[in-house]
Amino acid sequence: MKEYLSHLLLNNDSSGFGIITNEYSLNSLEIKSKVNQFCRNFKGPGIKNDSLIGILINDPEQFIICLIALWRIGAVPVPLNVKLTNDELKYIISDGDISLIITDSKINFDLPGISIYDSNTGFSKKYASNLTGSEEFEYPELSRRALIIYTSGSSGRAKGVIHTFSSLISAAQSGNNFLQQNKSDRWLASLPFYHIGGISIIIRSLIFESTLILPVSLKHNDIKEALIKKEPSLASFVSIQMLRMIRDNVTPPDSLRNVLFGGGFIDESIISRALAAGWKVSRVYGASETAAFVTAIDSEELKSKPQSSGKQILPNEVYIVDSSGNILPDGHTGEIAIKSPSLFSEYLNDKAETKKKLNGNFYFSGDIGYKDQDGFLYVEARRTDLIITGGENVNPFEVESAILTYPDVSEVIVFGIQDKEWGQVVAAAIILKPDSNINDQMIREFLKEKLSSYKIPKKIFFTDKLPKNDMGKINKQQLTDLFQKG
Repeated sequence: MKEYLSHLLLNNDSSGFGIITNEYSLNSLEIKSKVNQFCRNFKGPGIKNDSLIGILINDPEQFIICLIALWRIGAVPVPLNVKLTNDELKYIISDGDISLIITDSKINFDLPGISIYDSNTGFSKKYASNLTGSEEFEYPELSRRALIIYTSGSSGRAKGVIHTFSSLISAAQSGNNFLQQNKSDRWLASLPFYHIGGISIIIRSLIFESTLILPVSLKHNDIKEALIKKEPSLASFVSIQMLRMIRDNVTPPDSLRNVLFGGGFIDESIISRALAAGWKVSRVYGASETAAFVTAIDSEELKSKPQSSGKQILPNEVYIVDSSGNILPDGHTGEIAIKSPSLFSEYLNDKAETKKKLNGNFYFSGDIGYKDQDGFLYVEARRTDLIITGGENVNPFEVESAILTYPDVSEVIVFGIQDKEWGQVVAAAIILKPDSNINDQMIREFLKEKLSSYKIPKKIFFTDKLPKNDMGKINKQQLTDLFQKG
């Protein structure tokens, strides 16, 4: 693991790690030179070992250099979502006790007591002089904090997930038992770096000395262009990214040997269409708390088990447990619990939530699912997504799947709305296909033969768009705010 730590800190002059952009390429020595320059700038008064430093950077190359430099000077990077509102950013900065933010864009709100480092020009507040930097560094302990990733917070306040160098390296090692990476691989950086999926791409590329392809942006056309022109061998997509590729009839390059496919609920039809179009997709399951995926199923196995999220990848252990934490046999539905060397150490400043989620070396995910007789995992719902109406539990994904079979429906999200009589009532927000002319009663009549009566939405809203974050996930809080009052 010490060797992998050396790769992660880019302290190997013969490393095969490199970066390819739309205009130029950088080898490991050129990247290391830029990292050293950043180290000289960062190492100043007030920046101590284990200091939490926010990274609010749009440019992916600068992000990577900044990330490695912070590791080398002993600081803890806290990637910040560049699309957050000012209030959301202020909450994370306060929660994380962040004293310095590195950014490549202008921050347009006041942050009392917070220093800003412009990655293009230098410090703009505090530390403006008397910087004493150094390229020398001491190897950190594997148990030291290496990264804090904030969860999306779609169902509440964002939580800071703390990972150590050990958990990040362990996640890359276990993932490689499935991916079998080598120095000739070229990873497409297709996910944002402020999410664990994007950070994992950087870490895998560093540790296994592969090349990282940076598209101009994460917009669909830019990812598509990088995919076609730069010919990556590996990529990671969320559902909406794959759907757009299919709709554009994009032919995957021959070089592309695997596309990790995860990030939440995935409709079975997208997988079947991707496979039919020649995409070598592997469905995976994981969370910010596991540092990367812990189960996977390849494209061949997906043909017979298209709804599965795959088998556990050793040394990860995935179990289904009941409400008391007892392990259930195959075929029984319960909460997904994970034992893994890649688990996070704690939630930042939240001992109660840490104790709730981490217990007896297990991470209790809150996700609901089961394993079949062959050991393949099926994720049915998130516990926080379950709708309890009149004492009955409703799985929103089941209702969504039924509604999506209606010919005129393009997209749908099913959610609970608070109700004095029922506790919650089932609601659906639906986007119709162009020139459709249907009403809510027609939808309900259609569902009568497919669902129990208590599962049929009592409230149906027709809309032009759904509130989603940049990973294609529905923002449940915005959704509720939009439709709670009908």
